[in-house]
Amino acid sequence: MPEERFIVDGQEQIEKSEGYRAARAEIIASVRSRYAESLASAGIFRRLLLRLRMQREINREVAKLAPPNALYLQSR
Repeated sequence: MPEERFIVDGQEQIEKSEGYRAARAEIIASVRSRYAESLASAGIFRRLLLRLRMQREINREVAKLAPPNALYLQSR
């Protein structure tokens, strides 16, 4: 059975992985596509509000990929 241990920089290691970057890009693309129509027809202040909402949604979903306060294990 592989030995597992907690690691200090687990979140950083995950964020450097190709799988994380691909999932993050997919989340960003998905959120942008959902807001695209609304952004196209919005005025400047509405666009600003929509972009802030988009960023909050992206941040929330990306944080689920590698939670900042989680404990991370490394198998050896």
